[in-house]
Amino acid sequence: MNKVAFPTKADLNFGNEGDVLHSNKPTVTPPAPTPEDPTITKRYRRPRTFRLN
Repeated sequence: MNKVAFPTKADLNFGNEGDVLHSNKPTVTPPAPTPEDPTITKRYRRPRTFRLN
């Protein structure tokens, strides 16, 4: 399997030349789970249960 490197930071360029801010936030978000690709899973959440007296 080939590993793909994703950038973790981004350079933000603004209107004036030379105005660059370096972002510390990741530029790549994980993909949403889809029925076609079951390998992408959400965190398991236990179903709610109710007590009956």
